[in-house]
Amino acid sequence: MTLGNYFGDYLTQLVRAVDIVNNDIRESILIEIEEYLKSELHVMFFTFLIKQVERSSPDKAEDRTTLCTTDWYKGGTRTNSRLTNNQGEYIGQVSLAFAEDLSLWIVGKESEQLRHAATYLELMNNITSSRIPKYVSKTQHPIHTSIIIPVSLSEQSETVGVVNFESTIHMAFNQAAWEELNKIAKSIAILYDRNQTYSALREETKRATKVLSRYRNSKLIGVSSQRKSIFVAYSSRADRNVVGNIIRILNHYEVDVVLWSDISESGIITQPLFRKIQDSDYGLCYLSEPVLNTNSDQRNHYIDNPNVLFEAGMLSGRSSNMENWIPLREKDSEKMPFDISGVRTLFVDRRQHNGKNVLNEPAFEQQLKGRLDSLLGI
Repeated sequence: MTLGNYFGDYLTQLVRAVDIVNNDIRESILIEIEEYLKSELHVMFFTFLIKQVERSSPDKAEDRTTLCTTDWYKGGTRTNSRLTNNQGEYIGQVSLAFAEDLSLWIVGKESEQLRHAATYLELMNNITSSRIPKYVSKTQHPIHTSIIIPVSLSEQSETVGVVNFESTIHMAFNQAAWEELNKIAKSIAILYDRNQTYSALREETKRATKVLSRYRNSKLIGVSSQRKSIFVAYSSRADRNVVGNIIRILNHYEVDVVLWSDISESGIITQPLFRKIQDSDYGLCYLSEPVLNTNSDQRNHYIDNPNVLFEAGMLSGRSSNMENWIPLREKDSEKMPFDISGVRTLFVDRRQHNGKNVLNEPAFEQQLKGRLDSLLGI
């Protein structure tokens, strides 16, 4: 094998650079991943399975969590399976990996195909054979090694699914191969999320266009009142769960929401972006983005994005009223820049979940609505 700082690192760089992942880009990336894994590790099948929750109905005792194959897979069949059976036993090895947030490197005890193995060996965390569920075959290839990696969308978010790589050779645990597959798995999860975001925005645009067409022949009666507008700035690498909740909450108000991403795809301060900032009545700036190198000695997990800071300065400098915009930051950030330190800052409320700092959505919504009510005079 010629593994090293090559494909996985380039894929990681691609994730950092790309905001829009349409279906053509998704398919191109999948083909590149597929060809690389085949040539380097004899991986003939890989899949990204994501957590889905089936909400309980009145006749069911509780919600049921399943793992469902996404569109990010190559070489096998799609599945949608429960985590446990009626006896509480895990259904398949991916269920164990997801439920207990464990990476697994599984081979047959006698180096046989996994579908024929009576006993398994887990070579990474030394999980005992009795704890390993039966292998569930998803491909016709003779699979000898199955590597399963839990993934999240950022260092601070909860586990959203697992990526499963299956190879036709018996592979002893290899640190270089593990690190490479870990980079690929994390990249697949983030690219999937961006592809989903693109698809959702595309469908919303189609829906909005259809609604717009119904009003093209409408007539003006008298003079309509003009709605206020709020400009929303955030980094392209900002926590997407936070950004999504901001937009969702703002949509409950009678105010036009102006997103920086609708004006400038690159994040550069262009003339149209400058005019939108100047013309907006209010502003909201989510300043924080995660630190790229979490292995460094840097104490904080978040930094302020320079472009968003500049936009915040433009908002606060438009008039003597420093309270016409809301700065939003992560608590685990560097010291607030001096030039906006006089503005009352709203901090993102987070909670611990499975050892990770995830967004506390109810508390965050309550706090943001309180500030918006004050800002908009409600």
